[in-house]
Amino acid sequence: MSINKEANEFTAVVLAGGEGTRLSPLTHGHVKALLPVGNHAMLWYSLRWLSAGGYSKPIVITTETSQDEIGAWFNKAGGSTGSDPQFISVPDDADTAQALKA
Repeated sequence: MSINKEANEFTAVVLAGGEGTRLSPLTHGHVKALLPVGNHAMLWYSLRWLSAGGYSKPIVITTETSQDEIGAWFNKAGGSTGSDPQFISVPDDADTAQALKA
């Protein structure tokens, strides 16, 4: 399988907000995107797979409530994802369309 080296023509967007109500009680007091799966946070897998596919500078959209926790996680463990994302936060009550407009 070959990796698309022209992937930088596009920008990947990861929606890392959301309350995770369907994952309750696992998300009680935790950001859904940072829940552990195996040895890593769920967000780590998204960023790692995007990086492996040539998308090393994705946009990660967070909510205002989760931005600090996600930023702290990335500063600590995000380097192993191979990506250099741009973080954008939207109001907690923003829907998917509003988040993508940001």
